[in-house]
Amino acid sequence: MRSMPSRVTIVDLAHDLGISKTTVADALAGSGRVAEQTRVRVQEAARARGYVSNRAAQNLRRQSTGAVGLYIPPVVRAVSFYMDFALGGAERAAVDGFDLTLFARSGNHERRFAVDGAVAVDPLPGDPFVAQLLAARMPVVTAGRTTDPAREHAVIEIPHREMATSLFEHLAGNGARRIAFISPDVDFPSSWATDLVQAYEQWCATTGQQPAHIRLTVYPDEREFRAAVAELAGLPGVDALAIASEGLAARAKRFLAETGVTVGAGFQLASLSGDPATEQSDPDIACLDLQPRTFGEEAFGFLLDVIGGAADQDAYRNHEARLVPAADADE
Repeated sequence: MRSMPSRVTIVDLAHDLGISKTTVADALAGSGRVAEQTRVRVQEAARARGYVSNRAAQNLRRQSTGAVGLYIPPVVRAVSFYMDFALGGAERAAVDGFDLTLFARSGNHERRFAVDGAVAVDPLPGDPFVAQLLAARMPVVTAGRTTDPAREHAVIEIPHREMATSLFEHLAGNGARRIAFISPDVDFPSSWATDLVQAYEQWCATTGQQPAHIRLTVYPDEREFRAAVAELAGLPGVDALAIASEGLAARAKRFLAETGVTVGAGFQLASLSGDPATEQSDPDIACLDLQPRTFGEEAFGFLLDVIGGAADQDAYRNHEARLVPAADADE
């Protein structure tokens, strides 16, 4: 007896056409930044190979909830990065006909998830809700790594160590001799925060610079933050300050001015997660633009690939951030 031919997948089409799975998916869905010529080429190849979308092949997946979930740690839910991430995720989910459910309750009680899969962004060690998500019998993508060495879920992340190093190199290239650093890992020990600390420590070890590092909460109160900025700026040789949390570099600029330190005149300031409104638009502040909306789109596109069988349950992808140099911040 001859076996039935396997169903043509997005992966097959991508291989045949020599383009990425994401481009194929966007072309078939009519979304994303895909050139019209490429879109037509993909659609013609799909028709020629008899491609049928996973949702159509399963009669719109009768057992599907029609929703995907998003979990954001409670401590950062008011931060604009995560709201932009959620908007990008909702837009991408809608392309495939899914709604997005934002999980608001804690994980301190057992529950069932009425979604077909979920994204957990910046999962924190010991978070019971993340543990429940990973234990559920559904696809899960974490945007950022967990501490589980035996990972069985998909991960998408920004190469934070490399990006932070590029920012430190930018500051040094502009004359910084001793870079101070404020990290957010007192109450937010995510892979993001851990990677930034490791990048700073490695930078200091490689360059022979004496570390000048203060650990704070992810969003400290004004008194605590002002004291940390003043302490670091007053250390011998410190002529640059890099701050991890979004929006805090803009606040630090005001505090420094009150003490007679002018940013851009012999003292550099940088944000490792630049706020679009207050930092990326400031020509005196060097930034890493984490592009959260695009990150959300990519994370949920990844989840939908896992749900549809176009990506493995434990696959890995990167999302690229970009460096916004201080001199070019307003371009």
